[in-house]
Amino acid sequence: MRTLRGSTIWLAAMLVYLLFSAQRCGATPCATSGQSQTSRWRVYIDREHHFCFRYPTSYAPTSHPKAGWRGPKLEDKKTGANVEVRVMNEEFRPDALVRMAPTGIDSPPEALQIGKNTFRYYGPGGGGVTYADVYYFDLRGKILAIGFDGPYENDKTPTSDTKQIERKVLESFQEF
Repeated sequence: MRTLRGSTIWLAAMLVYLLFSAQRCGATPCATSGQSQTSRWRVYIDREHHFCFRYPTSYAPTSHPKAGWRGPKLEDKKTGANVEVRVMNEEFRPDALVRMAPTGIDSPPEALQIGKNTFRYYGPGGGGVTYADVYYFDLRGKILAIGFDGPYENDKTPTSDTKQIERKVLESFQEF
């Protein structure tokens, strides 16, 4: 009786494991319904760090990321706007992000709920220069930074069109 119960538990555990594994392997990261506004957008997948997001088809990967950014850069050649991605090998702590703040800001970045995720946001600082909008995310204890840089029109922050793209990109963000 004891052996039968142990075998049944073991078999049930194996079935659950196989079902979960099959779903993970078969699932496409960042899949969307055909009705989504971003369903025709390209998908950026970082298999090393297990996250993905969608980005507009007008953007294309470039091989020359901005100085200090080790990750990819996605650039819209027509407008000059770009999205830069960086995973930092340091512990995510909102108070530690202050060192990355734009000039004139000395507090942790604002928490924003976008889609299913909470991002920390720094926008424009002082000093009269342009600043990318940067969103920080706690990626399993590490810092993930996603920056939206330009274009800038008579302001030190990206345009309203870029801000609309930011929201859609971040809403599509998923960990897997």
